[in-house]
Amino acid sequence: MPILIEGCGAYIIPKLVEATREAGCPSYQKRKPVDSYYLDGFIGCSKMHLVSSFGLKSCLVWAYLYIEGGDRAENSRIFNHFYSYKSEIEKSMGTEVKWTEPSEKARRGSILVEASVPFINDESRWDEVADVSARLMKRLVSALLPCIEDVKQMLAGSNEILNAGA
Repeated sequence: MPILIEGCGAYIIPKLVEATREAGCPSYQKRKPVDSYYLDGFIGCSKMHLVSSFGLKSCLVWAYLYIEGGDRAENSRIFNHFYSYKSEIEKSMGTEVKWTEPSEKARRGSILVEASVPFINDESRWDEVADVSARLMKRLVSALLPCIEDVKQMLAGSNEILNAGA
């Protein structure tokens, strides 16, 4: 299964790079899959990053902002900032957005959107999978960018540089 993911990644990664640059984020990094069913990439800093993943068993493509790296209070502060723009973000996305707030049990938070791709395992259609993934990520980046400057200022005090929207 890892060969399938790496092969599909060859289609998806260039499209994600292009889509995120068009949406205002300058870089995209590929990260090796944790197991044989996901491919992740990320944009951002150690406290938060944008991730694109796909699940071969579930036939889903996900794009999400992952908030992690600070303590729970700092992660919550970042999450709550984005959550204060919930209606604007959801309106911009035009689809369901799943909000996971940091908690005592899980200190990280996320803002996730997904798309069903029933043909994800069809190698002849990987270019289409890449297009779906890139469009989803571009919409998420575009929806979140209005909030990024405020988050940059919040993180400036902790000497972090957010590598998005700059």
